[in-house]
Amino acid sequence: IENIHFVYQEMMRVARSEVIVALPNMNHWVYRLRHLLGQEIMLKYKLYNNEQEWQEKWKQHAGDRHRWFPTHKASLEFLKANSGREVKVSYHIYPYRMKPLRWIDFLMVRSFPEVFAYTSYFRIKV
Repeated sequence: IENIHFVYQEMMRVARSEVIVALPNMNHWVYRLRHLLGQEIMLKYKLYNNEQEWQEKWKQHAGDRHRWFPTHKASLEFLKANSGREVKVSYHIYPYRMKPLRWIDFLMVRSFPEVFAYTSYFRIKV
């Protein structure tokens, strides 16, 4: 998306009753841990050493043109500022294979969405 403000305004303009926006939370603790351990936060955005390696990865993610890496707080502030309406929020937690980690996120996400929400879903009434 070249102009996120324009797209959001158009969504609000053409929607009949509500707009639902889902955005990742780049402050999720999994991303923070990867960064702390010196790993790439997301491999598809890694700076590759040679063009051939990059071309192979680009084929896997063709059409993926992320420009922003939003946090929960920044996403909520953006939506409120650009709609002037109440924004209702729900969360998605990381799809862990280990149940204890799922439960930790599930129990903590409402109190600390900036760290435990993997994806935030925002509902805005038009």
